Amino acid sequence: VKDSGKFVYTTQDLPAFQQIYRYTMDQELRLAQLLQYGTQEELQAFLDELFEQNLRKLQLSDGMQKSFFTAVQNSALRSLSRFQLEKGAIHHETLNSPQELRAYLSQLQEATQRSLGIQAQEEKKQAVLAFIKEHYGEADLMIYPLCEELGCSESSLNRFIHEQLGLSFSDLLEKTRMEAACALLQRGGLTVKQTGYASDASFRRAFKRVMGVSPSDYLRAHRAEGSSQENP
Repeated sequence: VKDSGKFVYTTQDLPAFQQIYRYTMDQELRLAQLLQYGTQEELQAFLDELFEQNLRKLQLSDGMQKSFFTAVQNSALRSLSRFQLEKGAIHHETLNSPQELRAYLSQLQEATQRSLGIQAQEEKKQAVLAFIKEHYGEADLMIYPLCEELGCSESSLNRFIHEQLGLSFSDLLEKTRMEAACALLQRGGLTVKQTGYASDASFRRAFKRVMGVSPSDYLRAHRAEGSSQENP
């Protein structure tokens, strides 16, 4: 008996010939793995095995077959409870046949793997942003260490950054440096070394190109704005 809180039987509850379905913890774990990382073919092969054990070798009553389908369905939902699946992917319809269970788990597998793909993309994007935030002050910063960290090629990572963030690696790096430079200017503690530029001249050129004004003009405008807010 797998779930003693739900399925409790005695010999008096069932006819002498009646069998209880077979669905082990190992099989539940295998199903969870297949839903997350397996192919459709592997999932269907697993279900073939499960149906062979329960629907061909055992003489299950109609009620026991439905209990078996429900047990498989519920175990799949338990294993996926931590995922943010798209609306409508998880539903608790009653399954009455092997065909319905096959179709249900097939759809659940597709939704789960789409969710995993989206989650992996978000984690990769956050890794890119964290890398640039940590290293933007290095004058010779290149994309190659990030490629090694994420295990991908330069071209694929550049494509990913552009698709997810709308910028190239170099543009994203420059944007981060400018944001940091503005914050440092406002606090009065800017040094060129902190910005990641090799010289004061290269920093000033980059700042004016991105911000449209020189660092000194930006600072004067910021001070004037602060003064007007203090003295309306």
